[in-house]
Amino acid sequence: MNLRKEDGMLCLDNRFLSDLDLFVSHVLEILSRYFLYVIVSGYVAILLGRTRSTEDVDILIPFCDLSSFLFFHDNCIKQGYEFLHAERGPGLYSLLCSGSAIRLCESGVFIPNIEIKFVKTKTDEYSRKKQDCPDLLKEGFLYKPA
Repeated sequence: MNLRKEDGMLCLDNRFLSDLDLFVSHVLEILSRYFLYVIVSGYVAILLGRTRSTEDVDILIPFCDLSSFLFFHDNCIKQGYEFLHAERGPGLYSLLCSGSAIRLCESGVFIPNIEIKFVKTKTDEYSRKKQDCPDLLKEGFLYKPA
């Protein structure tokens, strides 16, 4: 694998895409329609070539209103994903507002899953604003959302 920076993007050449990468890619296709996001924690190390056993991918999104969240929530459900909580859309939004994370997975498949949290701290906001995103697919896998 070769790591290079081009036009403000981190590019990872000659990297095999795992099932986890493809899962993340599909979720990000939905997420990027609604939110500016940043991936943080363990999955970043995996992207950069570290071997690591992880079952979730941590993503920070900015605070949004309920209706924006519900559009995202409903689209996820329509695309074959589910949230690993008893709550429906408004309840999930309430969890996010309280500082908790919510988890998203393919319907009927617990692992892997995506842990979504609102940006809460100055460090979270810095990470979201200063992100460098790898481009793993020719089309742009973890592109920097506009």
